Amino acid sequence: METTPVFPLKFGQKGIEVERLQTWLFRKYGQAIAHTGVFDEATLNLVQKEFGGSEVPKHLYDKLQMGSYLGEQKVAWNDKRRKK
Repeated sequence: METTPVFPLKFGQKGIEVERLQTWLFRKYGQAIAHTGVFDEATLNLVQKEFGGSEVPKHLYDKLQMGSYLGEQKVAWNDKRRKK
């Protein structure tokens, strides 16, 4: 039995990776997104707004550490942390 590939995340998809994407979007946009675990219309709209496309590829998901704990996720996808 074959498994369906998780990436790229796209409209209609369900799962923990989509929920982590929604958490990342919630941190950036607040109440405009719910944590349902379903890549729905609201998720699609924010993905298009933020990334300019309708899918989230694995390299971007990993770069932004969306799969990490909430405090470890990068909010800005061109994040340049200041050195102290």
